[in-house]
Amino acid sequence: MRFKGTLAFDGTGFHGWQTQQQGQSIQEEVQRVFSVILNQPITVYGASRTDAGVHSEAFVFHLDATTSLQASSILKGFNRLVHPQLVLRQFTRVKPTFESRFSYSKKTYRYQVYGGERNPFLSRYAHYYYLPLNLPLLKKTMKLFVGHHCFHNFTVKPDDDQSFFRTMYRVKVTMEDSLVSITLTGSGFMTHMVRMIVGTCLAVQEGKWTLGDVEKALQSMSTRQPVSFKAPPHGLYLQRIQYEKTR
Repeated sequence: MRFKGTLAFDGTGFHGWQTQQQGQSIQEEVQRVFSVILNQPITVYGASRTDAGVHSEAFVFHLDATTSLQASSILKGFNRLVHPQLVLRQFTRVKPTFESRFSYSKKTYRYQVYGGERNPFLSRYAHYYYLPLNLPLLKKTMKLFVGHHCFHNFTVKPDDDQSFFRTMYRVKVTMEDSLVSITLTGSGFMTHMVRMIVGTCLAVQEGKWTLGDVEKALQSMSTRQPVSFKAPPHGLYLQRIQYEKTR
C-alpha cells in the first residue's frame, strides 16, 4: 500500500533532502524512523530535492509499505521518534499511482530577506541584506518573471526535458517590519532557480543589473549564460505543493 506524507522541517544542519555519502540528509532521517515504526526497510520518495540549509513547511513524499497500522498511529509514532527539527504534519493512504515527484500541478516557494539591525534569531531563517530595500523596484523586477519563460539562465541544471521552460503563475512581495517575503508559484522549479531569481533581484537593487538585463536573460533562448547571482539557501522555504485528487 502507498502512503503520502507532508513534512515540515528546519533544514539547518542537514545536507538537503536527498541521501548522500557525506553529511546527514532529511531523507535518511525520515527513512530511519519509518523503518523502525513499520519494522521493514523503507525508502521514501520526495517531491523534489532541497539544498543544504533550505527549509520547508510542506514537503511531500510517498512510500510503500505493508502494515496493519493506521495512518494516524504511524504519524504519532513518527513524531515521537524523529529529529526535533522535523514534524510530520499529514500522513494518509493514497492510490498506488500517486507519485510525489510527478503528480503535482504547482509549487510555491517563499524567500525571506530582512534589513535594519542584525537579528541573531533570524540568522538561520532569513537572508540579512545590508542595504535599504527599494520595495517598488523589487516588485517591478519580480513581475518580469511572471509568465511562460525559458529559465535556462536561472538554473545550474545542465539539461532539461522541457527545454528549461516553466510557467510562473504569480509572484508576491510583502513586507512586515523589516522582513520581506518573496513568494513564487509556478509549474515547477529547477536547481537553484528561486535562489538565482532572488539573487538577480538583489543585484538590480544594487545597480549591478538593470530591468533590461533581466528581460534579456529571460528572452535569450539561443545562447545560455546562467546568471552569477545566487541568494543563500537559509532564506528559502518550500511553502506548498499542489496536487490533483490523490485518494
